[in-house]
Amino acid sequence: MPNVEDQAAADIGITNTLGPSELEILHILWRRGELTVREVYEEIRESRNVTLPAIMLSMERLTRRGVIQKTVGGRAAMYK
Repeated sequence: MPNVEDQAAADIGITNTLGPSELEILHILWRRGELTVREVYEEIRESRNVTLPAIMLSMERLTRRGVIQKTVGGRAAMYK
């Protein structure tokens, strides 16, 4: 049985167009809410070896595709 995040992704039709890393980022944002790239990176690197630039690139791609939103203000951009 799929979890809530997987079902939500399927409901909006994005599971076939996103890679595993992008889906992982979405799961984190759905679970924790609005976060910076560094906060997402810190959570992902607890379970696997990944670089901050790789996470940043994935989050920018998700933003360009309209999957997540970026808010610029203060020192760091926030994503949701």
